[in-house]
Amino acid sequence: MGTPMTKAVWAQSMKNAGICGAGVMFVLGVVVLPVSYFFQLPPLETAIISCTVVLCASLIPFVLWVLHQSRKAGPVVLDCGPRPGRWMLVTGSILVALIAIFRLFLFYATDETGFSAFFQIVLYFDMALLYGFLSVGRLQIRERGLWQCEGLLAWDKIESWRWVGDGHPTLLVKAKTRFPFLPSGGALPIPIAQKDQVENFLRERCLPKGEGDFGDGHEGVVPGVL
Repeated sequence: MGTPMTKAVWAQSMKNAGICGAGVMFVLGVVVLPVSYFFQLPPLETAIISCTVVLCASLIPFVLWVLHQSRKAGPVVLDCGPRPGRWMLVTGSILVALIAIFRLFLFYATDETGFSAFFQIVLYFDMALLYGFLSVGRLQIRERGLWQCEGLLAWDKIESWRWVGDGHPTLLVKAKTRFPFLPSGGALPIPIAQKDQVENFLRERCLPKGEGDFGDGHEGVVPGVL
């Protein structure tokens, strides 16, 4: 069993997905329409080709960036389990890989032609690899900050935090950012047995000495930030 998807995690995920999805649709609109018009290709075919090129060009740099961030984060101090919803990513990776294999079979069996068919197969395989890579992420306390599955939130970048939920506590972290309209921080489901340990780490690393009294420990704000 992986870390549960709490209500707070679902809400944060939907918010992030909405913002990122809007950004992707905007970029695709800017790219697809002119390219489709210039090369006289159907918009759908142009979108498939564009998505494939972007994903292929960014997948390896993304993996290398995550590995670099992991080394930069330092050793693991406390492991809080696998990423929430890991089973969905594992299932998605397997299903998309099967679709890619099926499309590849059709491509050769029916002598299918056209750029979109080939790029569609490549896109499916890339998505399967991406989902598989994301599924191995873990929530951890590292020497230099919070490890959020595939990214480091350094201690000095944390603006505030609070806890929601009782049976499955979720840590809501707000990060310092210059762009408040973009997603910052995250919702991290923490095993209840590790909640006090995580809270103590946050107080020790994010607050000036002697500024750690929050009563019941449900909320913390870095002084001088808000």
